[in-house]
Amino acid sequence: MTISVRCSVCNALYQVKDELAGRRFKCRKCHTAVEVSPVASVPATTRTPVASDSIRVFCPACGNGSAASAAVAGRNVRCKKCQHAFCVPAPDSGNARRGLTKPEPVEVKPAPRFDLDDEETVEDYAIELTEAGDPIYRHEYRERGFQVPQHFGKNLEEIQAHIERYIGKVDGVFYEIISDLVHLDVLLSQATDERPYHVLITSGCSDLPMNVSAGYEEFRRAELLMVLPPDWPLGLEAFKDPNKYWPVYWLKMIGQLPHEFQTWIGYGHTIPNEDPPEKIENTDFVGVVLRYPELVDAEFFQLTTRSGNLISFYQLFPLYQEEMDLKLKRGLEELEERFQQREVGFVLDTSRVNVAKQKGWFR
Repeated sequence: MTISVRCSVCNALYQVKDELAGRRFKCRKCHTAVEVSPVASVPATTRTPVASDSIRVFCPACGNGSAASAAVAGRNVRCKKCQHAFCVPAPDSGNARRGLTKPEPVEVKPAPRFDLDDEETVEDYAIELTEAGDPIYRHEYRERGFQVPQHFGKNLEEIQAHIERYIGKVDGVFYEIISDLVHLDVLLSQATDERPYHVLITSGCSDLPMNVSAGYEEFRRAELLMVLPPDWPLGLEAFKDPNKYWPVYWLKMIGQLPHEFQTWIGYGHTIPNEDPPEKIENTDFVGVVLRYPELVDAEFFQLTTRSGNLISFYQLFPLYQEEMDLKLKRGLEELEERFQQREVGFVLDTSRVNVAKQKGWFR
């Protein structure tokens, strides 16, 4: 069972295990102490069914009574009067009377509190959520020395063959000279008359498995791609300009991210450019979202290697600030629907329409 709670200072939303009830933890966003209201079961004598699909409950803290849907029985709710969180009891089929006496308020004593500095314990109990209900992962750099990668080009040949089967010829590889944790190369498939866009794809992120959430073990290994317009300057000389190099930089940076922070990346994940987000070089984009590749057949999404590992391929798609906010508030489905409605293509366009703004507005 979980409880939803907000930070009173920055309004960050968390989903916490009920073991945290009556305790407090440090907000990962603003570091303020967040109180989790105690949860107390309501005695059976304090409720009265008022309809076949509703029950009447009383707050055990202040005694305020209200009707609740039977569908929320067994869940935690918050009293509208005093904001106390308590568990809604299951309907009692043997007690169909109305107008039971309102119970006297009971004292709810908080459980022992967590140490505010015990960040590791908090991680086990509290999950920060977006308004759409998706988890937020905040990371801090670990103190560690330089670590030579375990593998160099472990899946390079198989990834190249996969690209040439579904996308086109691999015309070159931007090899990484100095590598830390993982060795990340970037493969290039140049634009052709039949396929008027360049494709950049990583090789190396999948060398190590990611620390995925439970139930996502199938997606422990990943590679990334970006699709560039045919006139995008490529090559070592062009990449001396940060305004031209940033797609390659973001592929390598996000490919390194799950291994640096012992986390994972997958479909629908958004990564901002710093926190708070800043514009990416000379664009108005402030981050990216990971999407399924639209440029090829669905079979391209996953590759099974000879060693039996399953590699998933995700496309990095840059977002404006308003689009990032929309995704965090309403979810990826709303954002994808707007992309479709405004006919936003999968090729990078630094001047494309901002789908989070109404038609007629600038950008």
